[in-house]
Amino acid sequence: MAQPLLEVRGLSVEYRARDATVYAVSGVSFALQPGELLAIVGESGSGKSTIGLAIPRLLPAEAAITAGAITLAGTDLLALPDAELRGYRGRRIAMIFQDPVAGLNPVIDIGSQVAEILTSHLDLGRKEARRRAVDLLYRVGLAEPERIARSYPFQLSGGMCQRVMIGIATALDPQLLIADEPTSALDVTVQAQILYQLERLRAERGTAVLLVTHDFGVVAQVADRVAVMYAGRIVEEGPVRAIL
Repeated sequence: MAQPLLEVRGLSVEYRARDATVYAVSGVSFALQPGELLAIVGESGSGKSTIGLAIPRLLPAEAAITAGAITLAGTDLLALPDAELRGYRGRRIAMIFQDPVAGLNPVIDIGSQVAEILTSHLDLGRKEARRRAVDLLYRVGLAEPERIARSYPFQLSGGMCQRVMIGIATALDPQLLIADEPTSALDVTVQAQILYQLERLRAERGTAVLLVTHDFGVVAQVADRVAVMYAGRIVEEGPVRAIL
């Protein structure tokens, strides 16, 4: 078998409050191949979203990784200095979240927000970054991308905002995309459009996708493999057809 793109081994995460400790993830291990879509499913509080945040080290201040290893293409992400890790986020690892509107700045137009990720990582002038931003909006299936680029988040639907977030997340062709409940707030028609965009990413760019969801219907539609979580542990893992 080919070398995995992502390896998570024995990962444990705790949330520490003043008078209690919550063991959110306990000894979780899995691997993800280039171009593969692995779905992590489980009920609310099972620890699946915590795993998604732990990989790029975006856990909140009260959380701590207490054991385990996370490697991306052979690089130990837990050992990277913060400055170097920031270079990985966006360029090597990207995330999209359940609420796309919350991830967008309400007072900056869409085109500027997409262009910002380009200028922060690439040697591009503002005009070229803006041109590429419009192209990215077109590539994620948004009609009239130039108009969308001039718009603000409140002027767009939830599905349109989620496609903008996919454009931002994939602007630098990351190797790994972590998608945390990306369709749960959307109606069925828009959900299908977002899933189609994730499928396109895999087919056209070879992006590996870690999909965090509670929706087994979504898993059956797009995933190659599924890991089922309960109480912070993976209790079952395998090909979708074998599990569902």
